[in-house]
Parts: sequence; C-alpha cells; structure tokens
Amino acid sequence: MEKVFPRGCVDGPHGGAVDESAKLQELLRIPGLWPLRPGKWDNDILTVTTTHLKEGWIRRNGITRSDRATVTEHFIKHGNRLTLVTVVSDPIYLTETHVRSRDYEFEDNMTIGPYPCEPVDEIDRPAGVIPHHLPGTNPFLEEYAKAHGVPLEGARGGAATLYPEYHKKLAAERASKK
Repeated sequence: MEKVFPRGCVDGPHGGAVDESAKLQELLRIPGLWPLRPGKWDNDILTVTTTHLKEGWIRRNGITRSDRATVTEHFIKHGNRLTLVTVVSDPIYLTETHVRSRDYEFEDNMTIGPYPCEPVDEIDRPAGVIPHHLPGTNPFLEEYAKAHGVPLEGARGGAATLYPEYHKKLAAERASKK
C-alpha cells in the first residue's frame, strides 16, 4: 500500500491527519471553498471523505447528487488488486445511502491507446434553445410506468420500492381493488 498511497500524502509527521484544505482556505480567506479532505489509514484501507461538492451526478445515467452530499471512498489493496468502495449520502436526492464497489487489477505492462474523441452536435438546435419542462408540465413522467405496467410510485419511487415489502404492499392494494 505504501507505494501506491504514500502515508506522507495523507498523514502528518506524527501519524495524525493533516487537513490541507484548512490551510488553503485560511490563505485564500474563503471558508468552505475546497472539497479536499484528509485521508485516514486503518491498516491497509485508506478512507477519504469529501464534502462541499458542486451539484452533479453519481452516475452518468442520471442519478443526481446535490451540493449537500457526502462522498466517502475506501481504497482497499489486496495483493495485485485494488477495491474502491464509494458511499454517497445525500439528504436531498437519495432516500438511502448509495454504495458502489469497483475492483481493479494491476498490470505491469498495460498501455492505454489514444482515445479518439471528437465533439459533435448530436441534435441541431438554434443557438440559445435549451429543452426543458416547467414544473408540472413534463408529459413524459408517466411514460415508463405506462409502457411497463407498473404503478407510477414504483417507477419513480425511492429505495423503499426496491424491497420485498413494497411488492407485498402492491399485492395488498390490488387485492383491495377487487
């Protein structure tokens, strides 16, 4: 672990965490500006907690993250493998914590070729036109539920709609309508 994450990068000279963000904020005189937070070692696990993020996305497919979210990352090394466990807590958009883990394997001779990426206009629109729906006017909110025959609450619901108890609730509602 030492070679990948030198302890001096995240620990002070006596093993205590050093908060470089506090030093930067003091120098710049802008409190709460820097999202950098100190890491903490627990055996071979490096844990980094980040706050003060800009609003963004947890995943590119649209899971939104607010500026009040907290992201905690655990970097765990097992021989040639590195596991990254990311935990996102967000009181605005998430009804429960979002946890994701990814595994990486070290390869000595790995090379990544050039990534040929060119920007293109995918949709032709006049300059300044931004597609949007004002609150209460989006005609597509019920589209998925209707197409797949699921209740709107189930299609748009939070974490509670993922658990077996929700299926029991649906079955009870269907039985009471008969």
